[in-house]
This record gives sequence, structure tokens and C-alpha cells, in this order.
Amino acid sequence: MSSDLPQTPPEDASAYSRENASYQHRRGWAGMSSGGRMMVVVAVAVALALAVGGCALALFWNSTRQAALIDDDIREVLTPVEDVDPYWVLVLGSDSRAEDVDRARSDVLMLVRVDPNTPTVTMVSFPRDTRVRIEGYGTQKINAAYALGGAELAISTVEDYANVKISHYAEIYFSGLTELVDQLGGVTVNVPEYCSYKGVTLYPGEQELDGRQALTFARCRKTYTMGDYTRTKCQRILLQALVEKVLAQPVTALPGVITSATKCFSTDMPLEDLIALATKLQGMGGDSFYSAMCPSESGMVDGASYTFTYINQWKLLMQRAQAGEDPSLTEEEEKICGYTSTRSTELIMEEPIPDYVQEQLEEYWGEQAAKEA
Repeated sequence: MSSDLPQTPPEDASAYSRENASYQHRRGWAGMSSGGRMMVVVAVAVALALAVGGCALALFWNSTRQAALIDDDIREVLTPVEDVDPYWVLVLGSDSRAEDVDRARSDVLMLVRVDPNTPTVTMVSFPRDTRVRIEGYGTQKINAAYALGGAELAISTVEDYANVKISHYAEIYFSGLTELVDQLGGVTVNVPEYCSYKGVTLYPGEQELDGRQALTFARCRKTYTMGDYTRTKCQRILLQALVEKVLAQPVTALPGVITSATKCFSTDMPLEDLIALATKLQGMGGDSFYSAMCPSESGMVDGASYTFTYINQWKLLMQRAQAGEDPSLTEEEEKICGYTSTRSTELIMEEPIPDYVQEQLEEYWGEQAAKEA
């Protein structure tokens, strides 16, 4: 790997990149045993953890309808794993449903590693403008993969960039978030800073959000100081709030919650698998959830804004995530695997990220150096 690397990222951006966060069968509700109802409660909470981002809560009442939204082309690009093995889930958030002809770009893009044995859940977010190579389309922003080739292309693009095999896929739709949050009676969050989106304004501080406000909280980007970095942070805050709220719901309220959830979520995972997973993950505490952002910095190329990955930090983060460890980096580790003035420090990874990721970094920083000369 080349050692011609950029300098250490600014402190404010790296702070976000290493942020830690504490992630029925078809018969009717009335015919279920009390134990069955409890499984649904837990399964809803687990589905929440898998659907990180704008929509967050999802569990389909009708597993046939659920499966119909994930076609065979998507299943063909997924890598099967044994029930006892850890696996990766790609979670996308968009403005359109899976059956829509016109695809929107994905504004939420996250890898979730689930280890049912330990048990741990690790969430790794990507800035939507991350500069990547998309097969058949050249260099693009990572969120363009979904718009250009649907879930199949998004899955293969993220697999190449993160050097992992994705076994499951979940898609969330912002259009259903408002009704879902209202069905829950609102959610309480601590808004970190002023934000405004489509006529809804939120001010800093702890407050209860209704559906429209929750959508603003999840979607707002331009008014945040750190843009997409802060938006991803807010999506995690919303996730935690939704988990807490659904766990506090009486079982009699869950049918309505699940009905609302069907409007904003689809996945290849059968309902019975979600319930089985819920059984294994019962009793997980906040210290079993890990969270990180792809370490990066924004820059311009040919008048377009991109986010560029700090490759050494990215390698270390993903190596830890793959091992089921806390992927966040300490300040000292960031210096060690960063881009020092001597440009002589490199990390040796067991499974290196593809060379093209390094190449696109060098291309950008070479252009920047030429401009400064």
C-alpha cells in the first residue's frame, strides 16, 4: 500500500467518526399465547436495532407480503451463513418503496454486524457522499449505487468498499416514519443543535417529538454544523429513543405499531428468523451495542462535493468490527494510523481494503497538492 497519504483529519470530524453509541407466526394476535406475545415484543425491538436510521422500527405482520418486497435478484447477491454465525446486514433508507419504478438515492446507508452468540450488534455508518467506484458507472457517491442499480448494486458496492460479505438486507422508507412515531405516541430525544427541514424547526434540548418532528430530526442535514456527520448522530439518537419507547409499550398496543411498521420497512429476513434472533438477543444491554462512522473528510473534485475515507483508520475500524470488538479509535490510535508529516506509518491488516480505495484518496490529495503549489 502506498504511503503517500493525506494529513490527519480535523478534530471535529474525527470526533464524530469514532463516536460510541450504547443498536408470530401468521396466526392472529388474540390466538397467541402470552409467551408468543412476549416474543413479538422482543422481535420488534430487535428489528428496531437492525433498521438503524430514519425509519428504525419494523416487523411485518404478514410474512408473505414482506417477502414479496424483496426479489430474487437481491437474494442472489446475498451470502448465506449458518444460523450460529455472525453476519452483516446492509440497511438502506430512501424516499421510495421497493416496488417504485423510480429509485431515490439512499440517504441512510449502514452496515450492521449481528453476532447472536456473544451477543453483540455493531453499526457502521457511511457518509452519503463517500467517494467510491461503482461497477459499470465509474467513480460516484456511494448513495448513487441504489439509484443506479437498486439494492443489488448497493450491496455489491458496499461489500467491495468494506471488504465484507453481506448476508441480509433491510430497506426503510421515510414516508412511513411519521405514522409510525405517532402510533407510538411520540419519542423523547435530546436534540443536539438547531435544525430545520421542510417547514419544521427544532431547537436544542430534550423534548418529545411527534411524527413530523421525528422525520425532521432524521432527515435534517444542511442546518447542522457538521452536516451529514451530525445527521447520522441524530439518527442513532432516534434509534435509541424508539427502542426505549417500543419496550415500554403494552402488548395490547403492538398490533397497531406493527401495522404502521409495514409501511416503512422491507427485508429478506423471514419473520420466524427475526423472532428466533430476538430469543438469542434477549437481555442485551447497552454495552453490547457498538457504533462508528466511516472516518472521513469532505473535499471538492471538479465542482462536486465528496467525502474521502481515511484509509488506515478505516482498515482498523473494520478489522475490529469484523472481530466483534468495539470499532471506535482512541485519540492515540488515530495519531498512530493517521497521516503523519513523515508519511511513514502504516497498519498491516489481515484483510486489506481494495487498492482502489487508496487510489481515489491519492488522486484527490494529489489534486489538492497541485492546487496549493
